[in-house]
Amino acid sequence: MADDKSEIAISYVNQQGEKQQPPVTDTTFAKNKDWDWPYWDKETVSITGQKNFDSSYVKALAYYDKSKNSVWSYDNATFSSITKNWAFKSRYDDYSYGARLEYGIELGENFIKAAANYKKDVHRAYDKNKTTNVESLVERYEDNTVSLGLEDVYNITSKLEFLAGVSYDKKEADEIYDTNTAYLNMLALETQDSFSPQAALVYSLDDSSKVKGSISRKTYMPSMKDRYSRKFNSYVPNVDLKNETATHYELSYLKKYNALTSRANIFLTRVDDAIQSIVHAPSGLLQNQNVGTFDHRGVELELNYKADALEIGGNYTYISIKNKDNGSVEIVDVPKHQFFTFAQKEVAKNVSLYANMKFRDGAYENKLNGTYVTNPNFTTFDLKAIYEPTKNLTAEIGIKNLTDELVRYDMAYPMAGREFFASLDYKF
Repeated sequence: MADDKSEIAISYVNQQGEKQQPPVTDTTFAKNKDWDWPYWDKETVSITGQKNFDSSYVKALAYYDKSKNSVWSYDNATFSSITKNWAFKSRYDDYSYGARLEYGIELGENFIKAAANYKKDVHRAYDKNKTTNVESLVERYEDNTVSLGLEDVYNITSKLEFLAGVSYDKKEADEIYDTNTAYLNMLALETQDSFSPQAALVYSLDDSSKVKGSISRKTYMPSMKDRYSRKFNSYVPNVDLKNETATHYELSYLKKYNALTSRANIFLTRVDDAIQSIVHAPSGLLQNQNVGTFDHRGVELELNYKADALEIGGNYTYISIKNKDNGSVEIVDVPKHQFFTFAQKEVAKNVSLYANMKFRDGAYENKLNGTYVTNPNFTTFDLKAIYEPTKNLTAEIGIKNLTDELVRYDMAYPMAGREFFASLDYKF
């Protein structure tokens, strides 16, 4: 780090693991799969830096991310043989790389930022012979994404601030190679783009409180997985997926009083061309489709208290979703009510206790036949002890889901019950 607080940092992450597939507890939601993943590895290297000048800065990031895994499908629940027609061995070798450049400058009452991003995504899939393990390439997909953004913060007065920005994104499919002959007419090279503006006004009522009103348009461009994946012949690809766009309207209030901070938000989000998997009528399989327009209305409340040795906080979110086009389609996995609260107390030098509570209720899930049900609500408690002798070293021991609650985000796969854990984290 330089005297002007300019800095450069290099990061490297290597994760090696394996995964197993739990049995399905309700086959009306998912088909049972006797699968495991002999390895599930990820590796990332990145370099980032920032150079500061008197009234401006330049920030840059470059990265390379690699993901490798293998999945085996077995004949039965004993995981002892791979001979049946439905059983298989496969391997996946994906990578992405990219760069980001950002420039910011203060000009009078304006602070202007401009950014450019580039990302390359490559997916490769291989089938392995069940007996010889000889591999053959069966899928190769490539995408290029370019993003440009511009933002300005203008101080109208000492109390009133105006924020405005715009971004442009373009995703271009470079290559599609697929040896599966089913639905090849639904695989094609396509180009997608989006234009996303935003604006906000922030008014400081006094030194401890602010009111903010904002409007923004965000765009989700379907990924390679959304467009092409057959998910082991359970999905029909859909290269014609449109961008999912969301227009957000939000009004928020922030108040600070000594160690106490409170925040309240009300919002309306209209989502056009929402993307969700539904039954593909001709085949009976599933397919990602644009299912219409939905209004999300809600409230967010947050309260936090932080003193020298004690921190307590919590937040509550309420969301109501209304289908504006087709009343038979529901948005899945979005709870109507969510509540989270936590407390952390320093009980001795470098030692603290942490506890939290989570509540979730009112999320829809769809069955294989296309009908919808509401997931049961649940409440969980976590508890852990934290030892932090230095800024670089942290040790934790604790219990997740203390009361052994039955937790189901997905009705086919209940989550783990009471779980004991220990971890050691060192940063350098």
